[in-house]
Amino acid sequence: FPVWKTVEIGGKSRQELTDALQRNDILVGPWAVDMMQKASFVTQATAQATNLSITEVRDLGFTKEPWTIDVFARIKELGHHLCALDAGPHIRLAFADQLCGDYFWVAMDLISEGPRPDPRVFFIGRSDDGTRWLRGYAAKPDFRWVLDSKFVFVTGSK
Repeated sequence: FPVWKTVEIGGKSRQELTDALQRNDILVGPWAVDMMQKASFVTQATAQATNLSITEVRDLGFTKEPWTIDVFARIKELGHHLCALDAGPHIRLAFADQLCGDYFWVAMDLISEGPRPDPRVFFIGRSDDGTRWLRGYAAKPDFRWVLDSKFVFVTGSK
């Protein structure tokens, strides 16, 4: 898969990410806020340029709606990697020119802990009115994805 974007990921604490999202007028949904407050949401201390690819589920070779675990396994089988846990907010901040109506999910380890341990991934989009947003999205391992769902992941070696 070709490199879609190279994004600096890491180098910001969870509070610095939260502040940057707010400064940039990005709507952060309640599930994304919750994800960023979890103990398992670890930020990388050092910023690193990360090559990202984006593709539809069908382009990973699926002809039927796959489960979350199958999508993530296929990304790895093809020699790519899941995104770091803090990649979602960094990608949202870096993708200021996202087209209205566009959205995609972040292929990452699932965040699930606490009293509502629904496994979640980040969901990034831009509404038709121009609002840029970062949300959390339920992604149970056995959730089925439609073939035109788009995922972003780390391409090639980390």
